Amino acid sequence: TEPTSLDGSRLVSALMGAATYAATEDSRPVLTCVMVELGDTITVTATDGFRLSTQELPLNWPSPLKLKHLILIPRKAVLALGKVWAVATKKQATEMQVRLGESQISFQFGDVTVVSQLLTGTFPNYRTLIPGEPEAQVTFDAETAFKAVKTLESIAKDGSGVVRVEWDSNLMNLSSKSEKKGYTTTTMVVDSHGNPGHIAFNVEYLIEYLKGKCGLVKMETTDPTSRTKFVHGDGPIVVIMPMFVRWD
Repeated sequence: TEPTSLDGSRLVSALMGAATYAATEDSRPVLTCVMVELGDTITVTATDGFRLSTQELPLNWPSPLKLKHLILIPRKAVLALGKVWAVATKKQATEMQVRLGESQISFQFGDVTVVSQLLTGTFPNYRTLIPGEPEAQVTFDAETAFKAVKTLESIAKDGSGVVRVEWDSNLMNLSSKSEKKGYTTTTMVVDSHGNPGHIAFNVEYLIEYLKGKCGLVKMETTDPTSRTKFVHGDGPIVVIMPMFVRWD
């Protein structure tokens, strides 16, 4: 096909962000990829079966048939592209030309071309995995939450790897425990609408999500066993499966 000129920084940033949520082991190869929907907008999605990230970009991929075209780019190829792009853009601002073939995709910028094979397979219907109307919406400061979770990290990892989250209208309590290190809790101010509640998450998933973010994060959830949706600014929608724990 003819090459398409795209905002390379926006595209690579979205691909790299999604790659974090792709699977790293090969039991389901399709989950080791970043899925890209090409059309009037470009949507970048990845899931490892426990987490999901999806983001619609204001980028256009011309199609005479006006149909969405789905491609699967291996996670390793995305990471390689990100490294090369970071080096190239330090030297000069570069425009990206993307060319799509039957079984591969190429990214050309400056005097560099990165080529990746495309995987074949059926990507999960990710839209059905995004929660609908929530029972509770909890808004909190990302940096404060990151620091709170980091204080619990060693205890959580020494135990079951879980951070328990409980909230009411204006406070959220985070806690972890282990047999060796005991029980630790920390409290932060939040703005909550809907029902008070509780849920538990893998500590590494929370740290990975909150790291580097500033400003407000909105968490939407229904109950302790349901997928939970996180939204931060105009970034991707992230969905995280909860951990199953016994609540006293």
